[in-house]
Amino acid sequence: MSQPRPRYEPPQPEKLSFFKFSLKELLVVVVIVTIFAAIIFPIFADATTRSRHVACLSNGKQLTIATQMYSKDYDDHLPQATSWYTGLQYYLTYPNQVCTLRTKSQGVGYAMDERLSGRSLEKIGASHAKRPLLYESSNFTPNAHDSGTSFAGRHKGTGWVGFVDGHVKGGFTTLP
Repeated sequence: MSQPRPRYEPPQPEKLSFFKFSLKELLVVVVIVTIFAAIIFPIFADATTRSRHVACLSNGKQLTIATQMYSKDYDDHLPQATSWYTGLQYYLTYPNQVCTLRTKSQGVGYAMDERLSGRSLEKIGASHAKRPLLYESSNFTPNAHDSGTSFAGRHKGTGWVGFVDGHVKGGFTTLP
């Protein structure tokens, strides 16, 4: 009599013991990843807010420099408050600059101090470095101008101010 043929069994891969996870271990890893995400995401949000503030401050610097260039072309006279933004368009690299927290349809978001409208830098005097010229405004109409009443700090309660001499500072809660 012949012997029965052995039953064919496919070869079994070697079982690797380090790939076995229990449900508890998997849940612990998920909890740790969630905690790290909860710590890191607010940091990214704060960095985004800070970058918008810096972009708005940069817009202010460019507008202030454009005002300086305008005054040099017009015998050291500042632009008229009623058309200051329109008059600066030629001097801006990106003519439609707006506050990064607003859309272009809402307007510019910047204003000029109307008390300096069309004035000569010579008449303003040596103390002109401390005179606010441009600032963030709650008035979103083009060519917004007032005597500082519309100053708005939109970046965590603070805003930037561009001074007559060309420097710009941020972090103001009220117009200096």
